[in-house]
Amino acid sequence: MPFVERLRRWLAVIAVVFSLFVAGVYVRGRMRQSTSARPIPPRIDSQLKRTASGFEYAKSEGGRTIFVIRAGEVKEFKLNGRTALRKVSIILYGRDSSRFDRIYGDDFAYDPQSGDVTADGDVQIDLEANPAGLLTADQAPPADLKNPIHLKTSGLVFNRNTGNASTNGRVEFTSAQGSGWAQGVRYEASSRTLTLAAQIHVIVAGSDASVLTAARGTVSGDPRQLLLEQPRIERGGSVLQAATAMFFFGADKNVERILASGAVHAEIAQPQSATGKPPLHSNLNAERAEFVLNVAGDQLHSGLLTGHVQMDQTGIQPMQASAERVVMEFSARGVLQRVKAEEQARIHYGAPQIPNSSRPDVTNARGQGEDYEIAAQAIDFDVTEGGHLDRAVTSGPAQITLLSKNVGPQQRGAQRTVITAGRFESRFAQSLHHASQGGMQIASVHGEPDARIVSAAPGQPERVSTSQRVDAEFSPDGQLTAVTQQGTFHYFGGEGAGRQMEVFSGQARYTTADQLVTLTGSPRIAGQNMTTTAQTVRINRVTGEAFAQGEIKSTYTAQATSQATPDGGGALLGSRAPVHVTASAMRAKSSPSSAVYTGSARLWQDANMIEAPEIEFDNAHRTVRAKGNAALPVTMTLVQNDKAGKSTPVRLSGMTLTYTDSDRTAIYEAGVTATGQDFSAGARTMKLVLVPEIQVKENKAVAGSNRVERMVASGAVNIEQAGRKATGEQLVYTPTDEKFVLTGGPPSIFDAERGKITGDSLTFYRHDARVLVEGEANSPVVTQTQVAR
Repeated sequence: MPFVERLRRWLAVIAVVFSLFVAGVYVRGRMRQSTSARPIPPRIDSQLKRTASGFEYAKSEGGRTIFVIRAGEVKEFKLNGRTALRKVSIILYGRDSSRFDRIYGDDFAYDPQSGDVTADGDVQIDLEANPAGLLTADQAPPADLKNPIHLKTSGLVFNRNTGNASTNGRVEFTSAQGSGWAQGVRYEASSRTLTLAAQIHVIVAGSDASVLTAARGTVSGDPRQLLLEQPRIERGGSVLQAATAMFFFGADKNVERILASGAVHAEIAQPQSATGKPPLHSNLNAERAEFVLNVAGDQLHSGLLTGHVQMDQTGIQPMQASAERVVMEFSARGVLQRVKAEEQARIHYGAPQIPNSSRPDVTNARGQGEDYEIAAQAIDFDVTEGGHLDRAVTSGPAQITLLSKNVGPQQRGAQRTVITAGRFESRFAQSLHHASQGGMQIASVHGEPDARIVSAAPGQPERVSTSQRVDAEFSPDGQLTAVTQQGTFHYFGGEGAGRQMEVFSGQARYTTADQLVTLTGSPRIAGQNMTTTAQTVRINRVTGEAFAQGEIKSTYTAQATSQATPDGGGALLGSRAPVHVTASAMRAKSSPSSAVYTGSARLWQDANMIEAPEIEFDNAHRTVRAKGNAALPVTMTLVQNDKAGKSTPVRLSGMTLTYTDSDRTAIYEAGVTATGQDFSAGARTMKLVLVPEIQVKENKAVAGSNRVERMVASGAVNIEQAGRKATGEQLVYTPTDEKFVLTGGPPSIFDAERGKITGDSLTFYRHDARVLVEGEANSPVVTQTQVAR
């Protein structure tokens, strides 16, 4: 969190500078009170000790000197009683010998009637602490001058009767920490109040100098307090300001607490990096800010921001945060460790703005970018030793909102996703685009328990998923890459009527790169009269396609609106009974009612079954398309009935099968074989028309729905029965009368006992030896054995 870290350093510098500044001005006033409160008596020479350099006056207690006044020349004026001092030097040691402060100037005047001591020219003041003063000889200077403060002013007036001091002139000071000035100073002894009247200006020394200005300042109270009106700090293009700022000092003159009120505002700007990336710019606003410093007054201990706290950050990845209350904790070394945002806490990250490669001054939002927002009653942020944001934990009801700029190649518009959970934990990493500037971005989010995700796109119904846990992952450039839900995952949604889907599994993982949701842990999908289980399922969120692997089991139920229902005359799949499919893999199209099954696929309803390497089933239209190969052809078992009503199975196999339940037609192609109880038939193609389900139900003696009404075979037809074989180009078989009609080729039938018969049309039957032969005038019938006519 580089913004807060830089703010921390600013406040520490302010504390140090004001500790020195207030201490200097305050001690100077106390020195004036100690020395000038005792008027120089009319007869100077009776109390002044003449020395080689002029005159000297000292005050001592307990064998230690408190202060010494030296003057090169003293003049008394009998006319008005005024006394003039020239070349004055005052050294203040203090009652505990802990100071070595010096005041000097060329001209001082004393008026005994008013009690005013006036500096006619410039006054110089040097302030220096001397902690080892009691351990050295009386009046011995410090061994080392460690950070003296020098002040300069003019026109200073001190009144010995009231102890008040003031000047309308400019007061300047310099120290190792910096320099500054104020226009006009007044010190009131009775209340011990020091007022900096106007134009306060402090420059903090360093390679990146800071400038502090204020309209007015007041030092008062005991312990001391400094109140600045309209304070403003500028440093390297950054600004910190407020309506008022109060600095509270301890007994050792160090700043203990800082309180800023009214329109607290901070702007922190980072210069543009050498790579040409946009600069990182941050803003902070609050109604009130309070900071507590350590005992030494040079490091922050804690901070509190209250009242509409808002922070925003511009750059490649914009950020906005808000709360009603923000608490900050710092380590013993003044390093920010923890931040707690309370009362409607919110942090929003915008999609990364990627610079244009040809025009660095132009940025374009990446197409798949995500805006994301974390909101909760409270959010706790942990910060690393390096001052970077490390972790965020929510308290109370919390939610994360993701807003996609575009969804997939179809550009369907922004998609809004809301994730809720009992608790969220977020991890942060260094920003890919602002690493050199200390920028941080979210890296992962973990939420539990009772995780819930609600997604919606314009014009589409909501998609809802729930689980015990949820984890979101982000790429180094701040984009969402994956979302994983674990523990009793449940999903419901779709893109409109007929496309609704419900999913159950142990785990679901969504990846943005391919827009796939991967389901593991006994996944089950239910939608549009269909239920599927598998070992693994993948669903494309854009196209709606689903891919399943391992032990596929699907169950379809009839749809009331389908024309392929029993009331519509369906046959093979016309029953109200469910349709079952098993396979090794499945690919469902955008509508869950249609799917392609591969790998030892098997489809059945009641006793009706189709087996093939690949089966495509459309439940809405009750159609089947199956594909096979030479090793594994498409097989299907049907039933034919004899005149006595006895049912016998017919097994068919071929390379491809197309079945439509609405017209009860099955078409086999690319080498077809039909095998019954007492015959077999082969052809290039074979068309079967089945008995309607409703007719089967009316026939009490017949049960089932896969009865053959008519079979038509074409191309290289061959029929084999016990003792005879027939060939031709087209065959029509009707089970009701057990009749075969063979034409084309010309057709022929061979019987080992009766010989071979050829004609234009051959008609024969399953259970007798009759053969009816027809021929044209130009195509006579050829008989090689006697046949019955």
